[in-house]
Amino acid sequence: MDEGKAVNQVADQFFAALNEMFVGNLGPMKDLWSHADDVVYMGPTGVLHVGWASVLDDWQRQAAVKMGGAIASVERHLTIGQELAV
Repeated sequence: MDEGKAVNQVADQFFAALNEMFVGNLGPMKDLWSHADDVVYMGPTGVLHVGWASVLDDWQRQAAVKMGGAIASVERHLTIGQELAV
């Protein structure tokens, strides 16, 4: 699989997991993300969460709201380096 296709596949998995979280199902997001101490997440509140415990705590609060709705990636631009893709 080429790198661009692999990055897009992971991005698709993220958006699917995010939409599941919107209805209260946190399982796919927990499966997708790193559980390491150096994982970083900044959500809609603008608070920077560092470490799996902090990230998970924030997501649990968001999932409990069950806000519904959906989010999708409409347009993507990939930049792929040796160790990071954005």
